Amino acid sequence: MEFDQPCIKPQLRRTEANTFLEELDWLLLRKAVEEPDEGGDQAEEKSKAIKREHKQLFFYLAEVNEKAHQYRNLWRIGSRNVKALFAAALFHRALTAYQALIFLIQKGFASEARVTCRNILEAKFKLAYLLKEPEAAVVLIALGEKKRADRLRNMKAGRLPVSEKLKGQDWDAVIKKAEEHLKDEKGVARKGLSMREIAKKCGLEENYLGYHSLFSEGPH
Repeated sequence: MEFDQPCIKPQLRRTEANTFLEELDWLLLRKAVEEPDEGGDQAEEKSKAIKREHKQLFFYLAEVNEKAHQYRNLWRIGSRNVKALFAAALFHRALTAYQALIFLIQKGFASEARVTCRNILEAKFKLAYLLKEPEAAVVLIALGEKKRADRLRNMKAGRLPVSEKLKGQDWDAVIKKAEEHLKDEKGVARKGLSMREIAKKCGLEENYLGYHSLFSEGPH
């Protein structure tokens, strides 16, 4: 995630940026933070201690969150512009995850914070893919529908639990509907892409092999 100078006050100069990244890296990856299982006053005191120790880090996190919400209020998106809708949805998802990240770090939930960072990075890869590839929105929709069709098949076969309301439905018709986006207008199957392939296409493979791999150490 990149910010221009006006986004953060005071300005996030190179030395401050390095300090910010070092603190975040230390907090999430290097320090063995025990998952808090205590409640009440102990949990609250632990949260306050973390916020005191990393005061500047949380200042930056709060400032970026505020600026992101200001930007979101400027959105003007046409309902028929699939690319813009997809980009807005990804941005909103990343922003929601970012807010959760702040809370998780404050409370000392290191594993959950890593997972949330991974989700934010994946949103970044997809946003970059939308910018680079004209058909990216359709491809990303197809990837989601492929996963949905696979889940539906598992439900039909009894490998996944199904609610009572869905047990009587026409599974074949529902699966066929989910697979409509898996082929283009000529009937040719769309090629699915892994997250690494998406990152590589956008020149972000280094981010995938670096930060994404580290954050993938958290539980999926």
